[in-house]
Amino acid sequence: MKILKILISAAMVTILLFAIPVKAQSTTGLNLYHSGMDEAAVVFFKKVCASSAEPRSKAEACYYIANAFIRMGMPDSGIFYFDKGIVEDPAYLYNNVGKTGLTTLSENPKAAEGIFKQAISADKKNVEVYLAVARAYVSQKDYNSANKYIDRAIKVNNKSGLPYMLKGDIAYLQNKPMDAASQYEQASYFSPELLSSYIKYATIYMTLNRDLALATLQQAKEQEAATGDLFAGIDAIFAEYHYRQGKMSDAVASYAKFIKDGNYTENHLLNYALYLYMDKRYDEVFPIIMPVLEKEPDNFVANRIHAYIKAKTETGVTDMLEKFIAGAPKDKIIALDYIALAEEQAESTLYGEAAESYKRAIEIDTNRKLLYQDIADMYAKEKRIDSSAKYYDLYAVIAGKDDLVVLFKYGRNLYSMASNLDSTMRESQIFYLKKADTIFQLFSELAPDNYLGYFWRARVNSLIDMETVDGLAKPYYEKVIEICLPDADKRKRELSEGYRYLGYYYYVQADVKATANKNNVKAAKDEYLKAKEYFSNVLSVDADDPVAIQAIEAIDKLNLEK
Repeated sequence: MKILKILISAAMVTILLFAIPVKAQSTTGLNLYHSGMDEAAVVFFKKVCASSAEPRSKAEACYYIANAFIRMGMPDSGIFYFDKGIVEDPAYLYNNVGKTGLTTLSENPKAAEGIFKQAISADKKNVEVYLAVARAYVSQKDYNSANKYIDRAIKVNNKSGLPYMLKGDIAYLQNKPMDAASQYEQASYFSPELLSSYIKYATIYMTLNRDLALATLQQAKEQEAATGDLFAGIDAIFAEYHYRQGKMSDAVASYAKFIKDGNYTENHLLNYALYLYMDKRYDEVFPIIMPVLEKEPDNFVANRIHAYIKAKTETGVTDMLEKFIAGAPKDKIIALDYIALAEEQAESTLYGEAAESYKRAIEIDTNRKLLYQDIADMYAKEKRIDSSAKYYDLYAVIAGKDDLVVLFKYGRNLYSMASNLDSTMRESQIFYLKKADTIFQLFSELAPDNYLGYFWRARVNSLIDMETVDGLAKPYYEKVIEICLPDADKRKRELSEGYRYLGYYYYVQADVKATANKNNVKAAKDEYLKAKEYFSNVLSVDADDPVAIQAIEAIDKLNLEK
């Protein structure tokens, strides 16, 4: 989550989460808080403070707001809202516990423990009070003491998922993500209605196992439907998932649902603007970022997106991105900055510079190694063959050789690169074609019933054997025809190409044979008739194919039957 965390502290970012008493507040607010969507939680609970006439509801809302601010690194705001909650309802002891964790625990632990004991004695059979005390210790990074109180909470109620949530949070804070995931899984087992457990689990696996992350988010959606408690925060996490998969239209659609729910801040709007930019919906971005820039001309995120959009919608402004990067603090530069710059450099045919920018993006975010393909493409356009081959190989290793989509794209790119080389670079062309053939061979081995691997092996070998003397593409076009015939109406293009190649192949073989027999065409009668058969098959698919028509006319003029 490094990139989006730097951009804005939004729904898919904060993982520093502590269990909170779940009582009278709306499930929307609780879900926002427990899922770490702190800015959105503050917006929601401020509405509660403004609209509720119940002192207890206001006190609880202040409690959530205070802890959200603490997690966002704003302890002074946290103390302010703890105090406000104490004023609203002094009998609601959680605010006092929270404030004590910040103001007293480190300097006077005995006094703090006295306050904690008082709170526990007032509600000793309630899991949540033990977790509130545990959270106070977590705020001082005393994880051992925190875990002791969590264990006491489990003894009070061993069927609640909340204690395991807090254990997971502590494990995550200790840089033990797998331990954290295990605890979140426990939480969802004991409290399946706890949507935050699915969200945290999915967030951890977002970069480790995308299929598992997706399945977990789908579970959250199913649980949401089962309980009837709609939670747009799941859509925000789905947006991040789609973003990571490069499915920007889906990311925009999911995040729009989160925005529509109404619990968003300016930062969330900027995040939405970023998704719109990534989906190339540039006209929709300006209405979001311009009001922000009018109010805050130095807003870093808004200026970043503004530079991106200017570069995409106006010509000759590559220097705007360069100036933005040059003037930004180094710790605020993200991979996307260099990706945007690389795209504009490539648009200006500055391919070498673009390759270097893509490399800088990978240095900043090592999860971006699929950019190796873009680097390879840039070098290919500069005809730096060795460098291009190096990065295509790196791309294939990173992307995975069991991924059909990756293999197909890799092979196609190699073929395209070879096709763009002129006759003076035949040796390099053959090098790329043979590499492409290896890739498509692997594709066919993984998907033997899919015509695409054979089809592109045919095209590759046809380009290797440009004179069609050796018939290198023949077995592959024959396989394409075999697979595509049952679905002939949908595969006319493939069938036509296969028949045309085979017709030409037999025509070439016939000419060679006739020439070897002192231009005696009847010596090659079988080959000419075979060629005619395949060209006739072309016409059965495309009756107006000019190559097939001319070839058949030429064969008929040979008078082979006389």
